[in-house]
Amino acid sequence: ARRKEELLVEWLEREDNDDDEFLQQLADYTLDSWDHRTHLRIAWLMLSRHGRQEGLPKIFAGIKAFIENSSRTKRSRGTTFHETMTYFWVHMTHYAMVSTANPTGDFKGFLLMNPQLSNG
Repeated sequence: ARRKEELLVEWLEREDNDDDEFLQQLADYTLDSWDHRTHLRIAWLMLSRHGRQEGLPKIFAGIKAFIENSSRTKRSRGTTFHETMTYFWVHMTHYAMVSTANPTGDFKGFLLMNPQLSNG
């Protein structure tokens, strides 16, 4: 439990760039970070903006394209797209979005209200 708490604090303290800039970096394959938090943010943004039906294929396409084209993922051996895990975490993100209030309306507020998502 201690490790999960430390990770959540680290995630909440991380400086985020603007949402539009973040999505542009995903499209340009220039994201600074490629970790579980980054994947959750992609899912949260796409689901927030496009809903589940339109968002899901956008999330899959964005992650697949980033893995295939980013110099960051090419440096990491074994970075592959895992369809089942992505599907699971997108649905966990969606469930958290519809079942918990987000008082700040931003990604950090979402993480704060859903610490269980840091266990990825």
